[in-house]
Amino acid sequence: VPISIGLVTSEDLVSPSCGSVVEDLAKIPPAPALHYDENQIRVRGGGAEAGLLINGMKIRTSDGVEQPASQPVCFDNTEVLKQTVEVLYEGNVVATFNLSQRLKVTELDKHARYGDNFYSSPSLLPGQVQVIHGPFDGQGPGTSVDVGGKPGRILAETSQSLYWLLPADGGYGSISVTVRDAGRGATFPVYVLGLAMSADRLKLLRGESTAMQAKVFGPELMPAEAWRAGDVSDVVDMANVAKKFPDFKVPKPGGPGVIFFRLDNISRNTVSMKPSKNESFVVKLDRGSFSSGPYTYEGKIQSKKAGGFQIDGLVIAFFEPIPGNPLPPQDPEIEQPGTPVTPASPGQ
Repeated sequence: VPISIGLVTSEDLVSPSCGSVVEDLAKIPPAPALHYDENQIRVRGGGAEAGLLINGMKIRTSDGVEQPASQPVCFDNTEVLKQTVEVLYEGNVVATFNLSQRLKVTELDKHARYGDNFYSSPSLLPGQVQVIHGPFDGQGPGTSVDVGGKPGRILAETSQSLYWLLPADGGYGSISVTVRDAGRGATFPVYVLGLAMSADRLKLLRGESTAMQAKVFGPELMPAEAWRAGDVSDVVDMANVAKKFPDFKVPKPGGPGVIFFRLDNISRNTVSMKPSKNESFVVKLDRGSFSSGPYTYEGKIQSKKAGGFQIDGLVIAFFEPIPGNPLPPQDPEIEQPGTPVTPASPGQ
């Protein structure tokens, strides 16, 4: 059974750090702060689910240490990642990773900026890699993220940052996020942004038209003090932002928070979209854009020939991280409420 697996680590790698072994990397949005090294391997499994096959795998680093691939894989130093990393299945080497050519190994001192507290963006976007900064111990198995009672999916952890994904069914709007690490923890009042798109009809005959709607919701719930711009370059591809929003300037940290929103007509040979410019609609949204509730785009789809159509939407939020509300210290050896996060099949 061929499966694609990858080792997810932080590019700005410090020691200690942990990363996850995952399958189906296509479901994990790219983020510049993370590195995905992908290989396709073949294992015995018949009709078994690909994710279950990871239970029979181990990761072996150049120092000879073997760790189960089904749990966060931790590294005590960055030197082992400069050498070949091997994937074993039932004792046999079935794949190798060479991270040294791509990893950017740097020492980041976020402690001077974030101190002893945890910080998270006040707005979270489903499908996008999230980051929490703070005093992590770098040992992934003792770390968990709870999103309204459901576990987040941890991708990588360093001594300064935790990279993770929202649960697929975590909901939208105002929600509480709780992070725990080595007996410390904090809660954040955050807002999950959503993009809902709909059309009265999804298939048209030639010459027909239909109304469509795209709604950005969640920011209307954010308090005024949360609308401050911040640097999001560790989880957002800024080169792609410049390409998708060439006429917009990225806000300076500390200024008013903004949201970039874009719609693209992917079916240009089949339909046209109005209002748009060259079959794209691009707008910068500020707090005033949500003064009456969710921001709504009202448009019209006009068919050129019979068939269905596809409209893609993109939302990028620029907000400054907010400090968490610290939780009382607890003994990390005592089982904490919530479910520890272990690698599983990622979802959108």
